[in-house]
Amino acid sequence: DSSHTKTVYSAKTVTAATVPSAALKEAGEVELQNAAIKMPESVLSQLGDADVDISVTEADKDSLSLSPEDKEKLGNSPVFDFSMSTAGNAVSNFNGKVTVTVPYNLQGGEDPENIAIWYIADNGQTETIAATYSYNADEMQGYATFETDHFSYYTVIRMSPAERCAFYGHDEVTETIAPSCNQQGYTKT
Repeated sequence: DSSHTKTVYSAKTVTAATVPSAALKEAGEVELQNAAIKMPESVLSQLGDADVDISVTEADKDSLSLSPEDKEKLGNSPVFDFSMSTAGNAVSNFNGKVTVTVPYNLQGGEDPENIAIWYIADNGQTETIAATYSYNADEMQGYATFETDHFSYYTVIRMSPAERCAFYGHDEVTETIAPSCNQQGYTKT
């Protein structure tokens, strides 16, 4: 039903915006320079009637308490610091899940199935979150999309095939192909 179609509150030129509550409830989605955030009714209803301050800024990676291994895995991916407040009160946990989309272009030869999101806690612990990848040919821009029930630090990571199997609970299968008179034998995983 097109009468229930929501528009997007766009502030694509900035990383932080004050959004009037009525406009946010009407739109259901906010676009900032480096993220789009779609909020279900359950989240919108908890925000009240005051204006909503939303920001998605790039965090200083050196200020995060990541292990050397995690810093290496993070590489040059930006870490986004998501925050939201209303009436001067931080809103970090939601009554439901928001859908977040951040820009991410695949590197040469990178498999979009290996893309995931890391939630980075204040103590440096990381949690892997499933993500989907999409590409907008008109914008020549790729995107990673994920769901979360709280705001904090998030970044796009690349999982190895073994990490992906472990994350999704797949069994890694090894198959040995015997040699024949016209082909060498090999093992594939």
